[in-house]
Amino acid sequence: MKKLRRPTYRFSVLIAIAAALGACSGTKEDMDLSETQAFDDLRSEVTVVVSDVDRRNQVLVQIDDLEAILSKLDKDMEERVQQFRELYTNYDTTQADLEVAAVRVQEQMQSNFEELSAQYRQLSTLVTPEEWDSLDKAKSKAMEAAVASMLDRAGGES
Repeated sequence: MKKLRRPTYRFSVLIAIAAALGACSGTKEDMDLSETQAFDDLRSEVTVVVSDVDRRNQVLVQIDDLEAILSKLDKDMEERVQQFRELYTNYDTTQADLEVAAVRVQEQMQSNFEELSAQYRQLSTLVTPEEWDSLDKAKSKAMEAAVASMLDRAGGES
């Protein structure tokens, strides 16, 4: 019987765990290095675990794409935080302005999550269940580092 994989559920749980761990972080440079190292470790693990060269190359491309999406999300989050700071410090901002901004952010976050989830699911389709399980620790470290880095930069600067 084929083992069922639920990458979206596991990904959601991973995001929640990483968010909880995000408060325990170092400097911005440490986080960037940690995130870069985690994705490099994931790429190294893929080269060891995925024996088929064509699939390996496809997986590596997907990892690059995933890292690019996370980088974009990081920049988007920093922009959102800055926009809200500006709204809150502007005495002419109305409650309606804040509500419109909050709805827009919610829509962007939903869209970003869907894009990230789709990329993660795409990655999971390129490997066998055994390879996916073998890559679990490296995947988790990379995603935790990326999310912790985003949360640190978004909330750690005033």
